Amino acid sequence: MSTRRPVCSVIVPNWNGRHFLEGCLECVRAQTFSDFETIVVDNGSSDDSVEFVRRRFPDVRVRVLATNGGFAVAVNRGIEWARGRYVAFLNNDTEPEPTWLNELVVAMDRRRDAGLADSKIVLFDDRSRLDSCGELYSAWGFPIPRGRDEDEDAYKDASEVFGVSGGAMIARREVLEQIGILDESFFMYYEDIDLSFRVRLAGFACLNVPSSRVAHHVGGTSGGLTPTMRFHSLKNMALVYLKNMPSPLFWRLLPRFIALQALLAASAVAKGQAKAGVQAYAYLLRNHARIRGERRRVQALRRIGASELHAAMDPGFPAPLLRRLRR
Repeated sequence: MSTRRPVCSVIVPNWNGRHFLEGCLECVRAQTFSDFETIVVDNGSSDDSVEFVRRRFPDVRVRVLATNGGFAVAVNRGIEWARGRYVAFLNNDTEPEPTWLNELVVAMDRRRDAGLADSKIVLFDDRSRLDSCGELYSAWGFPIPRGRDEDEDAYKDASEVFGVSGGAMIARREVLEQIGILDESFFMYYEDIDLSFRVRLAGFACLNVPSSRVAHHVGGTSGGLTPTMRFHSLKNMALVYLKNMPSPLFWRLLPRFIALQALLAASAVAKGQAKAGVQAYAYLLRNHARIRGERRRVQALRRIGASELHAAMDPGFPAPLLRRLRR
């Protein structure tokens, strides 16, 4: 195996995704940008994912984990293996267009102040509609996929966004070395907005690059909102706020955040998932000392003012929350 460092390492986390891997990895192999390596990190799959990749894609590096530690664990183990000066994360249930990686690398090379960039993600079965084009963050403490369900041509030019989607993104390695990699306590949901928040606090930009396109089987790896998923969603939404919100904004926005959490908790009860809500808030109480320690570490790296951060947030009540409450 060559010891030369590629420009980029593409990390594909996988858990029982054999049925998606061929399409995903064939599209990765077909990239016009060639100076990259591909790493599949398997999260303890019980299907034949590992055997399939090793047989069908012998050029792909495979790291096998004994158990399913979630998205963040898989990506972090991939980062530890990665040799590129950029690391890209790509969901196994996506199929990137041939110029996907080239457009991300070019954007990052052009904007040396950028820590992260993500792609235009369209629905696999209806590529005229957006899944997301970057991530917004509401002043109510709710992450919002930018452009969801809009026409795919709604966003054409690269622009700064509050955060990026972990499903198809690129990160500058030196920035990760400064602010840290994904928070493994998240398991699933919002680890990307947590990372984006920390990148912004450290003074780096987050970009969306619409010329970098990816088709996504929405829900292909997660499915519906099960009690386990609701637990992680509630827990992680609170973790993002508790860890990252600077003190002046923390107290100013806290009443909104509490009101939003009350709405989400009521929704959990209405859907027969009250136990998931109780478990989420019990987790936060049980781990309060560790969370405070994480907050101190994150805030010590802050290089922007609270007013600048607030200006980057979406000011209104998050309309997507209303749809979520009906689920």
